[in-house]
Amino acid sequence: MISRTDAIEFVKQVHETLSDQTDLSPNNPIVTDCARRFIEFLSATYREDWASRLPDAPELAKVTGRLPLLCGQAECQMEKWWCRRLIDYRDISFDGLAQFWYFENYRSLVTAELALLGSAIASRAMFLGSGALPLTAVLLARFLPGLRVQCVDNDPEAYELFPHSRTQIGDGEPHHDHSRACGGRGVPIQRRRYLCKLARGPGAL
Repeated sequence: MISRTDAIEFVKQVHETLSDQTDLSPNNPIVTDCARRFIEFLSATYREDWASRLPDAPELAKVTGRLPLLCGQAECQMEKWWCRRLIDYRDISFDGLAQFWYFENYRSLVTAELALLGSAIASRAMFLGSGALPLTAVLLARFLPGLRVQCVDNDPEAYELFPHSRTQIGDGEPHHDHSRACGGRGVPIQRRRYLCKLARGPGAL
């Protein structure tokens, strides 16, 4: 069990490590290792009594203002990196997505989200800020074949990459639109406050 004090120090270390990097893509093994350890930390500590209040800790005031941006940039670079990798495999199938480091994390998130939605699930869904590799949308479309899923992103490069990978993943996947809209994926209610606030900064819900 990690203490609140140790958690604060760890988050500071993550921030310092990412801040020192000029390349936030998976081409940089330092970033890949740091992201992996940070995700493991979040998954292991979100149920702690202090977890939901950690993003508002005075000791992390400077960190929580910058860390969300660094994590967002790293995630964006990672998705593009993986999207290009998948495109390179001309015989790629949906099963090939399982190579993605966090594929099972996304599968668990989508399963939890569907359970929370229950009968409220409609016939259409839209993901804002979906990125180049919108696994949440792809899995949702697979789990609910009759659902029309639309992905929206304001990054021209992500918009250009996704249709190519979509073509090789197979039919019935989400449609991707280029737009100035932006946003993020959902997380299970039990983890929303903790994960979103660490990922997006103080005051996030």
